[in-house]
Amino acid sequence: MEEVDAYIYGKRIGTMLEHKGSIYFEYDAQFKLLGLEISPIKLHTTKILKPYSNPEHTDLYHGMAGVFLILFPINTVWHS
Repeated sequence: MEEVDAYIYGKRIGTMLEHKGSIYFEYDAQFKLLGLEISPIKLHTTKILKPYSNPEHTDLYHGMAGVFLILFPINTVWHS
Protein backbone atom coordinates (compact mmCIF):
# COMPACT_ATOMS: atom_id res chain seq x y z
CA MET A 1 0.00 0.00 0.00
CA GLU A 2 1.35 3.42 -1.00
CA GLU A 3 0.19 6.76 0.42
CA VAL A 4 0.62 10.32 -0.83
CA ASP A 5 -0.45 13.41 1.10
CA ALA A 6 -2.25 16.03 -1.00
CA TYR A 7 -1.77 19.77 -0.41
CA ILE A 8 -3.25 22.95 -1.84
CA TYR A 9 -1.69 26.34 -1.10
CA GLY A 10 0.35 24.78 1.69
CA LYS A 11 -2.65 23.21 3.46
CA ARG A 12 -2.93 19.45 3.73
CA ILE A 13 -6.24 18.44 2.16
CA GLY A 14 -5.95 14.71 2.64
CA THR A 15 -4.30 11.48 1.58
CA MET A 16 -4.44 9.42 -1.59
CA LEU A 17 -3.65 5.77 -1.15
CA GLU A 18 -3.37 2.75 -3.36
CA HIS A 19 -4.84 -0.48 -2.04
CA LYS A 20 -5.18 -3.68 -4.07
CA GLY A 21 -5.00 -1.83 -7.40
CA SER A 22 -7.50 0.92 -6.54
CA ILE A 23 -6.76 4.52 -5.58
CA TYR A 24 -8.68 6.12 -2.73
CA PHE A 25 -8.78 9.67 -1.35
CA GLU A 26 -9.58 10.62 2.22
CA TYR A 27 -9.93 14.21 3.43
CA ASP A 28 -7.87 15.48 6.34
CA ALA A 29 -10.25 16.20 9.25
CA GLN A 30 -8.79 19.69 9.79
CA PHE A 31 -9.24 20.61 6.11
CA LYS A 32 -12.91 19.61 6.22
CA LEU A 33 -13.44 22.13 9.02
CA LEU A 34 -12.25 25.00 6.79
CA GLY A 35 -15.35 24.76 4.59
CA LEU A 36 -13.31 24.85 1.37
CA GLU A 37 -14.29 22.62 -1.55
CA ILE A 38 -11.79 21.26 -4.08
CA SER A 39 -14.47 19.34 -5.98
CA PRO A 40 -17.95 20.28 -4.73
CA ILE A 41 -19.87 17.80 -6.90
CA LYS A 42 -17.95 14.53 -6.49
CA LEU A 43 -15.90 15.20 -3.34
CA HIS A 44 -18.07 17.52 -1.25
CA THR A 45 -16.49 17.61 2.20
CA THR A 46 -19.76 16.99 4.04
CA LYS A 47 -20.78 14.05 1.82
CA ILE A 48 -17.52 12.07 1.74
CA LEU A 49 -17.39 10.20 5.04
CA LYS A 50 -14.96 7.40 4.13
CA PRO A 51 -12.09 6.94 1.66
CA TYR A 52 -13.43 7.71 -1.84
CA SER A 53 -12.67 5.80 -5.02
CA ASN A 54 -14.24 7.02 -8.27
CA PRO A 55 -16.42 4.20 -9.64
CA GLU A 56 -16.53 5.85 -13.09
CA HIS A 57 -12.79 5.45 -13.75
CA THR A 58 -11.76 2.10 -12.26
CA ASP A 59 -10.01 0.74 -15.36
CA LEU A 60 -8.11 3.73 -16.73
CA TYR A 61 -7.34 5.65 -13.53
CA HIS A 62 -7.82 2.94 -10.89
CA GLY A 63 -10.54 5.00 -9.21
CA MET A 64 -8.51 8.18 -8.72
CA ALA A 65 -10.75 11.18 -8.02
CA GLY A 66 -11.07 13.34 -11.13
CA VAL A 67 -9.86 16.50 -9.41
CA PHE A 68 -6.38 14.92 -9.22
CA LEU A 69 -6.16 13.61 -12.79
CA ILE A 70 -4.71 16.83 -14.19
CA LEU A 71 -1.69 16.39 -11.91
CA PHE A 72 -0.50 13.14 -13.46
CA PRO A 73 0.41 12.31 -17.05
CA ILE A 74 -1.40 9.13 -18.07
CA ASN A 75 1.72 6.96 -17.85
CA THR A 76 2.57 7.94 -14.25
CA VAL A 77 -0.67 6.91 -12.55
CA TRP A 78 -0.15 3.97 -10.19
CA HIS A 79 -0.11 0.64 -11.97
CA SER A 80 -1.48 -2.55 -10.44
